Amino acid sequence: MRGCGPGAARGRVRWTWTGARSLGPVLVAEDRIYAQVGTALHVLDPDGAEIARIAPALDSMRLLALSGDALIVRTPRGVAALDAAGAIRWEHVTLQDLRAVAIGPGEELYLWTIDASSRPRKPSALTRLEPNGAARWTEPHALAIVGYVLGMELACDDGGVLYTLCRARLGDGVSGDDASAGGVAAYDGAGCRWVHRDCAREHLDHVHGLAAGAIGSGGAAVCFTREGDLAWELSESDGPLVEVDGLEGGLRIDPRLAALPQRLHDPGQDRAKTSLACTFDDAGNTYLGRLQSGPPRIDRLFCLDPGHHLRWRLDVPPVPFAFSPPIIGPDATVLLAQQATLTAIE
Repeated sequence: MRGCGPGAARGRVRWTWTGARSLGPVLVAEDRIYAQVGTALHVLDPDGAEIARIAPALDSMRLLALSGDALIVRTPRGVAALDAAGAIRWEHVTLQDLRAVAIGPGEELYLWTIDASSRPRKPSALTRLEPNGAARWTEPHALAIVGYVLGMELACDDGGVLYTLCRARLGDGVSGDDASAGGVAAYDGAGCRWVHRDCAREHLDHVHGLAAGAIGSGGAAVCFTREGDLAWELSESDGPLVEVDGLEGGLRIDPRLAALPQRLHDPGQDRAKTSLACTFDDAGNTYLGRLQSGPPRIDRLFCLDPGHHLRWRLDVPPVPFAFSPPIIGPDATVLLAQQATLTAIE
């Protein structure tokens, strides 16, 4: 995941902030940090001081994105925009099940909804909302979704082309003869640009927008151009093996994956006990966390320079499962969210 900012140079804790319970999404906007705890949003300054608590009149919500001076949240009925006081500016109600949301380069919002019935072929639709919440268009998705839906994702490139990825399964999930289904498609203001109906070969799980084009990641990484051509493909065994002090087994790193979260991986023999997550700052430095369930138990945050040399490493309190990708924070920091605690590292 690539962030905006210079990141952390020293590898020492500047401050910690603890919420009343586990943290939800954490987003950064210039000199403000927004951390969701339950249905409340806590606003912190770069020094970790809480300057506001926003409690919208919603039974449930999930912070999705920051759009200008608005907070975009998912609600039980669809999506909504909140102002700085938590008042609802607008809400868009979806008639079908909302599965994916993305924000474009012009602060426009894209929604992907699907028929939630049990019928085997499920129609879905894309909707574009303007920053003021007005619906600009809605159109059926060109891909008929068949089988059990495992995941749906949206991403925009810097030119405003929208990419969609659906993962589905044909079969009962038990007998062993299941087949992968789903596909990748691209849309612009004129409609559907292209569709790849079968992504089973690549085992794609996620889609990420680039400056122009998109990368699908999963069992492999595949780069699509805006025209739908395959620019390149990488397997998990590609890339040079880089030895890092304090990280047993080293890492395989390919610079073409710098836009992706969680694509650095440990090639050690017992990969089930190791979890990695990474983020890149504006200078190309890499921040990654490693959890090894042991023995011995080692939880650390590492920073590598663009040449993959170790800048610093920091032991952190144990986390129960896996690291979330570190977040590039304000004022030359990196933020690490662990359970109910947010830590700023300088």
